[in-house]
Amino acid sequence: MVTRKDVAEKAKVSPAVVSRVLNDSGYVAEEKRKRVLKVVKELGYSPNPVAVSLKKNRTRQILYYVKDLSNNYFREMYKAMAEYAARDDYIFILAGYLDQKDLGKLMVDGMLFPTEDQVRNSVVENLTVPYVAAGYGPPVCPEKTETTLVSVDTGKTIDIGLEYLRSRGHRRIAYACPSRKGVDDTRFRRFSALTGLKADSPYVLGSDLALDSFHDVNHYELGIVAARQFLEGGLDASAVLCFNDDMAIGLMSHLQKEGVRIPQDLSVMGIDGLTEGKYTSPPLTSVSMKMDQHGRECARILIGLIEGKENLVSKTITPELIIRDSVRAV
Repeated sequence: MVTRKDVAEKAKVSPAVVSRVLNDSGYVAEEKRKRVLKVVKELGYSPNPVAVSLKKNRTRQILYYVKDLSNNYFREMYKAMAEYAARDDYIFILAGYLDQKDLGKLMVDGMLFPTEDQVRNSVVENLTVPYVAAGYGPPVCPEKTETTLVSVDTGKTIDIGLEYLRSRGHRRIAYACPSRKGVDDTRFRRFSALTGLKADSPYVLGSDLALDSFHDVNHYELGIVAARQFLEGGLDASAVLCFNDDMAIGLMSHLQKEGVRIPQDLSVMGIDGLTEGKYTSPPLTSVSMKMDQHGRECARILIGLIEGKENLVSKTITPELIIRDSVRAV
């Protein structure tokens, strides 16, 4: 491995001169500067990245603290974040199994959390770097104004979904959610407000487990649970609006195995806008939460905070309808 000492010896200057040339700090005679740069090129010398990071107090690394990489939404967000950050020479690294108390010890320039409920005092109180959280509705802790949130208006996803289903003639609409108990969820609150259906309605499908969060949960399997409930309840709904695309895909798959035709017998609609929805049979109608934009905005704002160019507290992204073939008119 070529060192600065090797460069200095071949260029016939001191290591201090080499350092001043490479760091562009301090006076160096032009003839010596050219000689050092020529030798650097000849020897293929590159500075030790760790040493450079320590000197500049900058690693150009950002931590994405995501515990559930089985979640398609988080994965697609990561892809968009990583692609955006690469343009500014930043790298996103993944961690999800670190003890939360150790986050403050990592050599990174900033941190991104995929959900706001991960931004607890016990997690961030020892952080010395900027951080951003992805949000999915009104702030969980609106009094925590120090948290920069990049949110998708998930209440609006329900507005869009119900409006489209009703425009296609659907009046009896069921809702499939991860849990009917113990979850204070923006989507269900909005659905309930617009339809009058409560958690104990047979038209509200989902697990009876009291889940504290939706992380580390297989939403495909939850979609199957919802499909079984739909069949066992003999529901006369003409459409099901699902909490996310994964649940919609699981629900469609099980119903089709049981002989239910989608959309001839039942229309199904998801929320997320996952790429996978293009390839289901039939292709899944969904409300896109613009995962690419969500990821890019998270990365853009966090990099701005790192470089002192941003002081944004919150930003909200508006979802939009994706019309495919899993919903028909009645």
